[in-house]
Amino acid sequence: TYNYGLVGLGYGVKVGPGNLSLGVKTRAGSTESGARTKQTAEYATYSLPLTKTVAFNLNAGNSSQASREKEFGVGVAVTF
Repeated sequence: TYNYGLVGLGYGVKVGPGNLSLGVKTRAGSTESGARTKQTAEYATYSLPLTKTVAFNLNAGNSSQASREKEFGVGVAVTF
């Protein structure tokens, strides 16, 4: 077991009727012994409001370096 921190940047902008969020994050520091596992992830989310408190989300992400993954998803966000 080890601990590490994340450092990243994010940006959001209104696109059409919804909001687009883009970001990137990477590992920083670690209590891992030996060589540090490197991982950087990029992500994007488009959030389309359906009502004042409900939104439909489309998500995509990409992780590279030591762990390589691609992800896609849909979801519903509820605020209260």
